Amino acid sequence: MPKSEGYLITTAPAGAGALGGLNNDDPQSPFAYGKRNAVTNETDNFLYSFTDPTKSISLFGFSSTGAMIPVMKAVGDQLDIIAYQAYNTGAAPNRNLMYDSYAYYANQYGFKLAHGTHVPGEPWGPYFEHTPEFVANLAKYIHDGGSQNRAGKNDGIMIWNLSLLSNKNTNYTGVTYLNMAGKILNGQTKEAALANAFDYKNQPTTPINPPVTPPVIPPTTTPTNPPGGTGGCGIAAYDATKSYPTAGTKVYYKGKIYKNKWYVNPNQVPETEEWGPWEFVANCS
Repeated sequence: MPKSEGYLITTAPAGAGALGGLNNDDPQSPFAYGKRNAVTNETDNFLYSFTDPTKSISLFGFSSTGAMIPVMKAVGDQLDIIAYQAYNTGAAPNRNLMYDSYAYYANQYGFKLAHGTHVPGEPWGPYFEHTPEFVANLAKYIHDGGSQNRAGKNDGIMIWNLSLLSNKNTNYTGVTYLNMAGKILNGQTKEAALANAFDYKNQPTTPINPPVTPPVIPPTTTPTNPPGGTGGCGIAAYDATKSYPTAGTKVYYKGKIYKNKWYVNPNQVPETEEWGPWEFVANCS
């Protein structure tokens, strides 16, 4: 994948991957393992207190801490973007440490940064909530460049997941968060961005050259997953021979109601999976 052909080289490592760790360290870094107490102003009594929401020194205690340091030293000058996953890292409140530690190497090797946030709650725990206010403060911190003075370097924020609702602010989706963060990263105040977080259109724009929608070819063999019955609770039964192109279409399957999150091909049986196309709605008896 040569850059000369237009490829971007990126990676998505652990959020603590640029902090100095017990297994991978960089003594020259301001975020070296030996400097953890000074950086956090916390004692090692909390080094492995991953679920303590008042301490951030635990970021130095993961087995993945520092794992990206040798990678950046080896090929950092070949990377375009590091979109580190600053979630599933326990309850540590100072998430700016992750940005600053990666920024130290970004200044050396020239790649850009995307701070990964999570909507809705993190799968592990969740022990930390990415609220609109947190994301707004984070975007402002990145816009201003953090402790490594990266203002104007076009670093940003990555959102996982765009389509799902946040846990407590149920009218917020990842798109709302991204819209708000983008405003702040482009110079708006936090207050203005929060007040106008929903000023985007839900309708897709019309492309200059609309793509041709391929025809849906029905299966020629008996589907592996049989239809889900005759329906229930006023909802039509799932039919394994059909596609479900419209997001939000509800189906009845084995005593439960599901709705699709995106286009569903024939024979994709309803089930609740984080990465699957179906979302559980309600029981139906």
